[in-house]
Amino acid sequence: MLCLHSPTSLDMSNMASNGKRKASERDEISSDDSVRINFSIRAQDGSRVFFKVNPDRYLKIPFKKYCQKSNLEYETVTFLLEGKRINGNRQTPRTLKLKNGAEIDVMKQQTGGGDEAL
Repeated sequence: MLCLHSPTSLDMSNMASNGKRKASERDEISSDDSVRINFSIRAQDGSRVFFKVNPDRYLKIPFKKYCQKSNLEYETVTFLLEGKRINGNRQTPRTLKLKNGAEIDVMKQQTGGGDEAL
């Protein structure tokens, strides 16, 4: 069965007089996708891994990729920006006002430790 699509008035409203599609609001949004934030994650041993991400995506994605590359479990590390903990499930580079070239520290979580009471 052959199905032909005839342009509707909605389709026609996105056409310029020369028959090409006009730039729509969706096109403008997708053009902003080309904006990326470059940052690095620095481990306690000083090694760095660099990332380039969309400023509106949650940081959980690059954090998990970092953990995969470093053979760490995501749940056992803490990510810090200028000494403050980052919640990768809720925060984005834009909400953190992350600048290009920023450095995020990663620390292994430690439970307990310290001296025993004598």
